[in-house]
Amino acid sequence: MLNLSPLIRRTLLCASLTGVLGTASAQTVLKVSNWIPMQHSYNTEVVIPWAAQIEKATQGRVKLEILPKVVGTPGTQYEVARDGLADVVTVVPGYSPGRFDIFGLGELPMASADPTVGAPAYYGFYEKHLAPLNLFKGTHVLSAFTTSPGQIFTSKKPVTSMADFSGMKLRSPVTTTVESIKAVGAVPMQKPSTELYELLSGGVLDGTLAGPDQVNGMRLGEVTKHLTVVPGGFYSSVMVVLINEDVWKKISEADRKSIQAISGKPFAERIGVVFSKSVADGVAAFKARGGTVTEASPAMVADMKKAFDPMEKAMFEKARKAGLANPEAALAELKAEIAKSEGRK
Repeated sequence: MLNLSPLIRRTLLCASLTGVLGTASAQTVLKVSNWIPMQHSYNTEVVIPWAAQIEKATQGRVKLEILPKVVGTPGTQYEVARDGLADVVTVVPGYSPGRFDIFGLGELPMASADPTVGAPAYYGFYEKHLAPLNLFKGTHVLSAFTTSPGQIFTSKKPVTSMADFSGMKLRSPVTTTVESIKAVGAVPMQKPSTELYELLSGGVLDGTLAGPDQVNGMRLGEVTKHLTVVPGGFYSSVMVVLINEDVWKKISEADRKSIQAISGKPFAERIGVVFSKSVADGVAAFKARGGTVTEASPAMVADMKKAFDPMEKAMFEKARKAGLANPEAALAELKAEIAKSEGRK
């Protein structure tokens, strides 16, 4: 047996421990709860490439594993991340009535026609106005963004005026659209997108509010025949990517910085590019299946704006109660930034 000096033994022990810790770090695998179909562009063109970026940026020390099934339900993804049932989740705040109403400021009608503008602009809005409120306790926000502008899809007849909404049963994607659907005279049914195909094919719904990307991503083109396009969208859908806070803190500071650098605004920008293309592809696919596409008339848009005004004012009050001191100014700032950027296109 070798007779090693205490100094050498300590050096070898430290080296051994470093090797063990290094191996453990290399095996950090983040479980991603996934409720969006794998064929949807959100997964194929955003999340999967992002996972590859994270692995590369951390030199293999951090990897993402997208689970084959959702943990919990689409509406409980925040709790799933907070409670450590999965490490990374995508949350739609509008799936949780009464809990995250302040995100409704990003869901209001006619906000942005172009996801490449709207998605990163909303991330900036979140960082400046909402992040300080610490709305998702127990988690760390990796990114926040809007997706494609939601439009009106119907099965039996097109919507060309406010009168056409009367009595129509429409799926409400998020909490805010419950009120906007009521405002135009239709009947809202709030259901997650994962149930959309079944509800429309079974005739339970007359139509739905949805982004045109869902023509392909959620097979919407198979169960609706008419699309009415509202300038800027009937609504916007806000999504937030979260990671369990304890898991996040266990990742080295250097790797956290690397991960955040390719998340945040870059993630939102990628969303904008991907969803913009998915919208165009979805409209083209809808037409190819024989669907009709109608642009909302100026008169219809004016009537809708008038109907939506009380809802917007009510949203300001909810935002104030949630801790945002001047929601009117914050929303005006977001709208001005979007208008300026879209005006250059």
